[in-house]
Formats: sequence, structure tokens, C-alpha cells
Amino acid sequence: MKKLGFFASLSLLCLLTIAGPGRAFADPVTLQLTGTGGQSVNGEYVYPYYLTVNGNTNSLMCLSYNNTITNGESWQATVESVTGTLYEEAAWLLNDANVNPGNTIDDQLAAWGLFANNVSGSGNNQLIAAQNFVNANPNDTSFYNQFQLYIPLDGTQSSNGDPQVFMGETPEPSSLLLLGTGLFGLAMVVFRKARPSRLTANM
Repeated sequence: MKKLGFFASLSLLCLLTIAGPGRAFADPVTLQLTGTGGQSVNGEYVYPYYLTVNGNTNSLMCLSYNNTITNGESWQATVESVTGTLYEEAAWLLNDANVNPGNTIDDQLAAWGLFANNVSGSGNNQLIAAQNFVNANPNDTSFYNQFQLYIPLDGTQSSNGDPQVFMGETPEPSSLLLLGTGLFGLAMVVFRKARPSRLTANM
């Protein structure tokens, strides 16, 4: 039984080493813009932006109003946790856009307004709501711990555009869970082979 606990612990340690927060985002990811949701304000598309992240499609919110990207453009980015008041407010806006799709345009304009001063259109009410919520709930992480930031790396873009900062939901680590299950299964096989059979033990 002690050996079983040892191998189970070893499998869990391997999974945490691979999937842990310090390891999962150690390397840059490749983003590519593949399309938009179709809604626009003053000629600017708004959330959702559809991008592939290392080949997997994600719907992300843009946080960089002054930068320009083109459909099909790709670049590399680091993946970071949501920290800091402005990003937390942006996370509140992205969460609101998902929960209340009718507010999507205002949420996007408000998110741009957090980081740029020349954003035209509405969104002021959403911006105030986000600021009030974050200020009133400084220890509440429930509305933003499901999101992550994609910070572009300069000089990696595939065209003349300037990559933008995006925010989106943290992907479900299904492949990592599958790997962990496989590691546990392998540990069980090793345990069974290491354990003497009843026939051998009784001889």
C-alpha cells in the first residue's frame, strides 16, 4: 500500500510540474487573428476577436485601441495572470460581455477606454461600473481568475501591424489532465509489476 501511495504521489507531482501555474506559461505562445464577431463601432471591430493560440481557437477581447492588426497576422505573446487594477477592471468588463451579450459593444469600448484616451463612442456607464466593483471588492478574485492576458512580444509579428494585448478565458487543461491520467496509469503498471504475485509469495 505504501508503494501505491508513492507512485500515486509521483504521478501527481509530474502532473503539477507540467500543469502548474509556474510552468504552464513559461514559453511564449503563437497567436493568429482568424476573424471577428462582426460587430463594429465607427469602423472598429469589437469583441469577440477569434484567434488561434498555438493552433486552438479562442475568442478574446482586445485591450489595445491604438494598435492595428490584420486578419491572418500572427505574433508571439507571453501568457500572464490578471493583476493590477486596470486589468482587473478589464476582466470585469469581459465577464460582463459574456454574461450580458447586449452590453458587448459598451464593454469593449470601456475596456479600450481603460488604456487609451481617444476612444469614441459609449461605454462610460460600463467603465464606471467596472471601476466601482473593483474598488468595492479589492479581495474578490472570482471574476478575473478565469481569465489570462496575452502580452505581445515586440518584433515577432508576421506583417506590418502592431500586435495588441488580448484577454480571454483560461483554456481547460484537458490534454494535461489526460497526460496526468496516463502517468497515473503507468505508475499503477509499475506498481503491479513490482508487487510479488500471490503464487510467488506462497512458494
